[in-house]
Amino acid sequence: MMQENNPSYDFISELAKKYKGKTIVDNGCGKNEFKRLYNKNIIGLEVKNNIEADIIIDGKNLPIKNKSVDLFLSNFVLEHVEDEDSYLEEMRRCLKDKGTIILSIPRTRWYISYFLNPGTYIMMIKGLKNFIKNPLRFHTHGHPHKHSLFKELIEWRERRYENKFRDKGYEIKEKYRTCNFLSLNVHYAKIFGKIKMPEMFRVHTTYILKKN
Repeated sequence: MMQENNPSYDFISELAKKYKGKTIVDNGCGKNEFKRLYNKNIIGLEVKNNIEADIIIDGKNLPIKNKSVDLFLSNFVLEHVEDEDSYLEEMRRCLKDKGTIILSIPRTRWYISYFLNPGTYIMMIKGLKNFIKNPLRFHTHGHPHKHSLFKELIEWRERRYENKFRDKGYEIKEKYRTCNFLSLNVHYAKIFGKIKMPEMFRVHTTYILKKN
């Protein structure tokens, strides 16, 4: 579920406002919070049987015509996708020439917030059996079914993602680091969300990608 107090989401919504009147698709919309909170014209896609989503997809092929979308939103989805290449290729197929993706991912520094969050330790206690069985896999945020925590920290490197974007036919137009490590938690965000911190303490990266 979207963390409504998280400054990253406010930042993303401000970027998306520039595309008013355009065809906007939220690829991996969750409960379609961006549509509900920010823009009623967004089309929400989700793989799960979710009544809030506008279209349920199979996770591979998008039921969208070639070159028909002005803007895709892809916010904290890529780290959960098993086939990253297909995910990026499908959006590129659907984008109009010079179309845009606003894509956000966590940085490896996200884990600073994760381990400072009391909820993490409550989760460990509730899932004690699984934690003892495989603690590195237990703490994996993106692909718990694929690998361990250490591999995820390597996969979340910005350079790896940026090389992949270029390989798949995107130009990185802009790059922003958002959300300080204290404001990731929904309750902390109410207090710390507006604090400006050095980049080393920011846990999300948002990219503006243009189709080449």
